[in-house]
Amino acid sequence: MNERRAAARVAPSEPIPVRLKSSLPARVLDISAGGVQVEVGTSLRPAADCELRVRLAEGEITVRAKVRRCRAWGFGLDESDRRVLLYRAGLQFFDLPPESLAKLRRYYETPEAQAESLAAAAVEPVPEITEGAIVDLPPALPQAPRRSGPVKIRINSEYVRRILQGTDKQ
Repeated sequence: MNERRAAARVAPSEPIPVRLKSSLPARVLDISAGGVQVEVGTSLRPAADCELRVRLAEGEITVRAKVRRCRAWGFGLDESDRRVLLYRAGLQFFDLPPESLAKLRRYYETPEAQAESLAAAAVEPVPEITEGAIVDLPPALPQAPRRSGPVKIRINSEYVRRILQGTDKQ
């Protein structure tokens, strides 16, 4: 099968908190320069415009997007440990300001592209600084925060037991 995408998709290395239509939580599955694939608990109407609020380390940005597709994907648990149907939706960005695109870049660039960017930055000559001179230096590249420590998983054993026994009636 031929790849038809204009930009490569990349699964984010860290979770990106997003909200659709300012109140609907979603989980980013993969992201590219042209759009994002999210997992959401509500069906989205294809061809509808929506607003995507993305919380990044640099601050929150609002991105306008168009729903290109949305399909039922599978079951998962919500915040109340109830079994819910999850949907996967493909959203295409439009009217994306260059500043917002620059903030998203570290999430959608492939590791190879990031290495090339770092190599290109290392090749640039460092200007000679004399005392009292004012020099414009390029901004420092953002560093992704490192994760450490234990992972906590909350499981309601009674709920799991009911699911396994097939007695869960919602």
